[in-house]
Amino acid sequence: MLKKQLGFSDALAIGIGATFGPGIFILFGVAVGYAGPSVIFSFIFTTIATALCALCHAELGSMFPKSGGPYVFVKEGFGNFIGFLVGWNSLLALVAWGGLTALGFVEYLSYFIPTPRVLTAVLAIVAFTILNYVGVRLVGRTQIALTFLGTSALLLLISVGISRVNLTLYSPMFPNGVVGMFQASLIVFLAFLGFEAITSVGEEIKNPEKNLPRSILLTLIVIAAIYVALALIAVGTTPWKAIAISEAPLTFVANALIPGIGAAYVAACGMLMCLAIMNVCVLFCSRMAFAMAIGGAFPAQLVKTHPKFGTPANAILLFGAIMALTLIVSNIDFLASVAGIIWVIIYALINLSLIPLRRRKTPNLGFKVPLYPVTPILGAILLLPLLVKSDLYSCAIVLLWTGIGLIYCFVNK
Repeated sequence: MLKKQLGFSDALAIGIGATFGPGIFILFGVAVGYAGPSVIFSFIFTTIATALCALCHAELGSMFPKSGGPYVFVKEGFGNFIGFLVGWNSLLALVAWGGLTALGFVEYLSYFIPTPRVLTAVLAIVAFTILNYVGVRLVGRTQIALTFLGTSALLLLISVGISRVNLTLYSPMFPNGVVGMFQASLIVFLAFLGFEAITSVGEEIKNPEKNLPRSILLTLIVIAAIYVALALIAVGTTPWKAIAISEAPLTFVANALIPGIGAAYVAACGMLMCLAIMNVCVLFCSRMAFAMAIGGAFPAQLVKTHPKFGTPANAILLFGAIMALTLIVSNIDFLASVAGIIWVIIYALINLSLIPLRRRKTPNLGFKVPLYPVTPILGAILLLPLLVKSDLYSCAIVLLWTGIGLIYCFVNK
């Protein structure tokens, strides 16, 4: 048993820290290039699609307040085999996303201090592996601090830009048509990934029946409000074509609003957010492996908890090391693509898993999804078009990893 050490504020900070990360800094310019000013509606549309996923996660988290999150939900809904494949691929996605954020951290850090790219990223992962090893309560406090500093910085950017919005920059609103707006929605979705991290530590949350759904839904509300506000300010103060071609789009916008200190401001914000999500990736990986080991899918050694700290020590050390090793052979574009493909499929399966669980009348003392079964079905349908933008190489890697998982599953059956 893991200790129940996380309160509502800890869970909320983990959700916001995992969601509000590199996605908005890295992908915003690409989305603006597709949609122009209508990227505002891209964020609104994606908020609706993600809200359906969040509602399903909230109910599932109330049903199964255990460590493991997606793995537990799909396993309970569709059985051990599909659950294993989801857990197996979730680990790859988390390792890839954690490696990406480590590299992103170095990019922002290099604005202040040039450092060896891979070595610095590895050291960052090692630091957060140790932090998670020492205790999840320490992780929760660190997450609150990093999330507060990062979000307050972007809120300052929004507040400065409100009075400088030029309405003429919103015209034409749809320079690439409605199709462009939906293309941008596919990119924007990746910036919403992460709120499910709360469910991965469900076993460690106090009063999970109430705190799990509350923290998930409030995470989405906070993230959506910040994203939509940023989109309004960015394209309302800076020509959208200039944002689209900028390698650091939010830094470009910040320089327009706060000359001189704007770039340093956004660089520091991006660095903090990368640290926050890297922290959660290490946390999420270890809890996923812990849950799979309890279910018999992984060796029993991963169930072992530290006698003093009460953390899944072996799982933390193993996946911290794997995450660090991926940096030797991977790059940001590849890591982002792999993580995106996996999470689109997993989110759809999670939504649909609610249907068999409801039919079996699974006990649930907390939140229930409204408009059932429309909500989970529509949530899955809205996710499927996201796979259209996937590149073949990344798809091949995901299929290869899945194949290795199938072999492992049958060998250890």
